[in-house]
Amino acid sequence: MTDVMPHRNLYTRLKISAHGVGVFAIKDIPNKLRLFEGDAGTVVRVPRAVVDQIQDAEVRRMYFDFCPMHDGYFIAPVDFNQLTMAWYMNHSDNANVQIDDTMQFIACRPIAAGEELTTDYTRFSEHALALVAQWDATGKN
Repeated sequence: MTDVMPHRNLYTRLKISAHGVGVFAIKDIPNKLRLFEGDAGTVVRVPRAVVDQIQDAEVRRMYFDFCPMHDGYFIAPVDFNQLTMAWYMNHSDNANVQIDDTMQFIACRPIAAGEELTTDYTRFSEHALALVAQWDATGKN
């Protein structure tokens, strides 16, 4: 048996959400807890111009659907096959999770077991303002 158990920092799980797939608390999460501790998923910065030139529309859409953009670069997983729970958090104007300066997710209030974790996409991605506005206009968020 290992000294470090895989569930030591586990507070969430993926479940069906009103928006498709979402991240839900499996136990109460205290305010200011740093979430997804142990998620060592490496990220890369991919220039928007490179993504715009990807011929396959579904592949290109992965960047827009999952990756925040900062200073003209998408912040992407090193491999889309390695998306962790943090990448599945849905948007809300009344989010219960925020990001810090290092793009780590922090609970911004106590979150009850069973509650969906959400974050405000417009606070950490340049392209998210237009994306969220589009969702609001179509009612598809």
